[in-house]
Amino acid sequence: MLGTRQPAEQGTLTVLAAGPEELRERVAPVFAAVGSRTLWVSERPGDGHRLKLTANAWILSITAAAAQSVALADRLGLDPRLFLKAIAGAPADSAYAQLKGRNMIEGVFEPAFALGGAVKDAELILDTVRGAGLDERLIRAVHDQFRSAARAGHAEEDMAAVIRATRGEGSRTARSGLP
Repeated sequence: MLGTRQPAEQGTLTVLAAGPEELRERVAPVFAAVGSRTLWVSERPGDGHRLKLTANAWILSITAAAAQSVALADRLGLDPRLFLKAIAGAPADSAYAQLKGRNMIEGVFEPAFALGGAVKDAELILDTVRGAGLDERLIRAVHDQFRSAARAGHAEEDMAAVIRATRGEGSRTARSGLP
């Protein structure tokens, strides 16, 4: 499933499903109860999970990139809200970058998706990228940023707290129990 706590509470998750076509009607009511949309990926079991990892790689990358730009604007003496205004409505904009960027600027880290969970997902994505024979440098950098923030004690905060690592805030030692 794709979505965070709020869509889960509202029953508006996106279900990513895979399996035999003859079972789809039977499981449709269950998927409809938790999600507003079901995307049938294939008949091959596990493909829904593979697509989730693919989508989460994108989400983690957007969040880490937003942290980089928000922190950079701030360090350059600019109001970081100007970054969000600059991309608003442009092809490079995304609702997720706007949401997480605002949270970073305002210091709002109530967990919709905990940073510790983002570290776990980044590790799974990194393993999957390796297994697929792809260059892992980008997802490794994303993983390292999230892991650094988690190690500094922010694992229970929202993944937007990755900005703390980008800014160089906090300890680099493992206080949260994460590797």
